[in-house]
Amino acid sequence: MIDPSFSINYRELYQQSPLFARKKLIGVYQETRNKSFTARIFKTHLSVVRKIIRRFEREGEEGLRDRSRRPKHSPRKTPIHIEAIILAERKKTGYGRDRIARNLTARGIPVKPSTVRYVLRRYQVSAKYKRSRYRKKQRFYDFEELYPLQHFE
Repeated sequence: MIDPSFSINYRELYQQSPLFARKKLIGVYQETRNKSFTARIFKTHLSVVRKIIRRFEREGEEGLRDRSRRPKHSPRKTPIHIEAIILAERKKTGYGRDRIARNLTARGIPVKPSTVRYVLRRYQVSAKYKRSRYRKKQRFYDFEELYPLQHFE
């Protein structure tokens, strides 16, 4: 039997090896058969212990592995056919996000500029070249090379 004064910090174990930490927690639970006592020993929440035990009972050893946190579905994602229209418009015209959004809205496809930006970023379409406001102005004459008053006629 495990001594109640004995304790392990679950978070420290988890940082070193998540699978090992979960296996240890399951081992202690199987020995004690008490979820709250197991949570106290590991200095963690009861909900963490419940979740790990539930996954272990359902899926066995495989249930202890890390899972993807990626959402299973995105209900508000832009439909693929609209993404294709946006990409085709960009390739055909080379316009930026505001102009593409305005053109598509005029054609009856309501799209915001931010949506166009997200689609172009998702498909890694290169950013449009933007002219600098503060670029160096080009002169007609090279004043250093000219003699005084030579450029006047």
